[in-house]
Amino acid sequence: MILGYATDDVSFHHFYTDHGWNLDCGLSTFWMEEGWTFVVEYDVAPKSGSAFFHLMRTFTGEGLGTGWTLWVDRTEIGRAEYEAEKSALYIFSASGSGHGHRPEGAPSYDVKYAVWWGVAF
Repeated sequence: MILGYATDDVSFHHFYTDHGWNLDCGLSTFWMEEGWTFVVEYDVAPKSGSAFFHLMRTFTGEGLGTGWTLWVDRTEIGRAEYEAEKSALYIFSASGSGHGHRPEGAPSYDVKYAVWWGVAF
């Protein structure tokens, strides 16, 4: 079941973030049962930095880093899956990041990406 889609052309230049044309629609907060599979398909084209996809399990008392993270720092079309370890409320986010390759003189990050996400039972 598809839950959402996002696309952005984003760069960060020392003190400000510049978003080109972007779209973000669907559910980014949703419930998953233990054993369900979270699926993300992406198309990433970074000039510098990377695309950052994060699925966070909330309200479990385990801390904010609980969940799954994917960094894509090269031009790539791909698919990734994460099996829910616990039944919980999850939050998915997608953004540009300074993590990864950065040519000299380039912005901290300059990334174009498209991503859809969903759940398989």
